[in-house]
Amino acid sequence: MRLPRVTSFYPTLEDRHDLVPVVVRTDYTDDSAWRDVSDELTSVGDALFIQGTQWSGVTVDEVLKAAVLYPALAVIFIADAQTWSASGPSLIAVTTSTPDDEDYEHTISNGRQFRVLPHAVHEVHCGIEMLVRRFPDFAQSATAQPGQVFAGTASHPNASASRLADGSERAADRSGGRRLGHWP
Repeated sequence: MRLPRVTSFYPTLEDRHDLVPVVVRTDYTDDSAWRDVSDELTSVGDALFIQGTQWSGVTVDEVLKAAVLYPALAVIFIADAQTWSASGPSLIAVTTSTPDDEDYEHTISNGRQFRVLPHAVHEVHCGIEMLVRRFPDFAQSATAQPGQVFAGTASHPNASASRLADGSERAADRSGGRRLGHWP
């Protein structure tokens, strides 16, 4: 029996610091891979995880519908079935901008979502929150990178090279962080 779809993030995100990314887990097929991804995310910095069986199979549109109650969120990250792909883990970065927003057309000019490597989630989130870069800039960068996945920039303050399974290198941030919550 399928549980009812989620209609909001619970509990509220009011205590979350603006520079802490929100990651919604919508696929539960590989707990080991999830632990690896969440460990990589928290090795970079704090993260707020929203997860639970009620989120299983939830679509991007349904996550955005739940996020509408939190206008301070500019971008949300989603761990979906593709996150655990053989080509390496990546999450969806999706803008929360809506057609009612003044700059909506510009925000989605390079797509409303793109994929991002776990270690680069904080770079994307903080870049957008601190107005250093805009969502379409990151989306455009993702389309220019191998596999159309944003891998981060070597200029990121805590970046160091680490080797992927295919032998290529990517930036990895090792500044350390903590899990702020695993909410249903």
